[in-house]
Amino acid sequence: MSCQGANTMLVTILVNNYNYASFLRRAIDSALSQNYSDVQVVVVDDGSNDGSREIIAGYGKKITPILKANGGQSSAFNAGFEACQGELICFLDADDEFLPEKVQRVVDQFRELPNVWYFHQLQFVDKSSQPLGGSPVSRHRTGKHDFRADFIRGKDKFWMPATSGLSFSRHLLSRLLPMPDNIRITSDNYLKFSAIAMTPGVFMAERLSLQRIHGNNAYTLKYDPRLRAETNIVTGKAISAQHPELRPIGNRLVAKGLGAKYRAGGGREEIRRELSQYVASLPLREKFDVYLRLLYNALLPSKMVESNTSLASLQSRAL
Repeated sequence: MSCQGANTMLVTILVNNYNYASFLRRAIDSALSQNYSDVQVVVVDDGSNDGSREIIAGYGKKITPILKANGGQSSAFNAGFEACQGELICFLDADDEFLPEKVQRVVDQFRELPNVWYFHQLQFVDKSSQPLGGSPVSRHRTGKHDFRADFIRGKDKFWMPATSGLSFSRHLLSRLLPMPDNIRITSDNYLKFSAIAMTPGVFMAERLSLQRIHGNNAYTLKYDPRLRAETNIVTGKAISAQHPELRPIGNRLVAKGLGAKYRAGGGREEIRRELSQYVASLPLREKFDVYLRLLYNALLPSKMVESNTSLASLQSRAL
C-alpha cells in the first residue's frame, strides 16, 4: 500500500479467497502492480485449508489480511468492507487478475461521475492466463447508463460482469453492505442487481480484468440447474429483505428460481413451502405476480442443450 498523495484518491482492492492457493499470488500481485499508486489491498481468506494463509502471510505489510472462519462469499465481502479505507472499492476474485491499468481507468470514471457503480467487460483466460474465446460481449458503450426503470420492470437485458469486473464508490457500497451472510457464492449478483436498480452508473466496454476458467470455478460456466435455481432464490430473498423498494426484482428472482428448481427435480411440497414463506407478507397483487411467474418458469422447456456443447468445449480448453 502506498502513501496517499495530495492529488490522488485512495482505492481499495478487495480480494476474496477460498482454497485458491494455486492462483492467489497472481491475483495479489496484479493488485499490487497497478499503475495507479494509491492502492490498499485487502485480502479476505474465508477459512481456506490449502496453504492460502501461508501465501497471504508472505506479503507482510504490503496487504491488509482478514483471516476468518469459512462462512461463504457474502460473509467475506462483509468482513472485507469493514477494513476498506478507500473511496473506491474494486472487487477481485482470488482466481482472477487485474490488468495494470484497471484501477486508473476506474478512477478516471469516478472523477467524471462519483459515488456510483463502475462495471467493465472481462477476458476469459485459462489456468496459465492465456486468452480463451467466448468472453461475454456487451452491446453497451463506455459511458454513463441509467438502467433503473427498465431493470425494475425486468425489461433491460444489460450484461453484468462477474465479481472482478465490479467497482463501487464507498458511498454506494455502504448502502449495499453488510449483506445477508447466507449467500455463499455469486454474492456479486446481490451487489450488481441492487446497484443498477438504485443509481445510474458507468459501464466500460474494455476488458480490464482476466477471469480465469480453470475447471474448478464455483459457478462460471458450470451447468448445474439446481445450483443456479438456488442462487436466484437466495439472491432474490436478500434483495427483498434488504431493500424493500427493490422488491419487484426480488420477486422475479425468487419466482424464476423456484420454477427452475421444480424443473430440476425439486419436490412440490418443498417448493410450495418455500413459496408460502416468501409471499406471506406480500400484498395480494405481488403474490399473484409471483405465482404467475413461478408457473411460467416451471413450465419452460430446457434452453441449455445448445450452450452445453460450447461450455464443455471452453472448459476442456481451460483444464
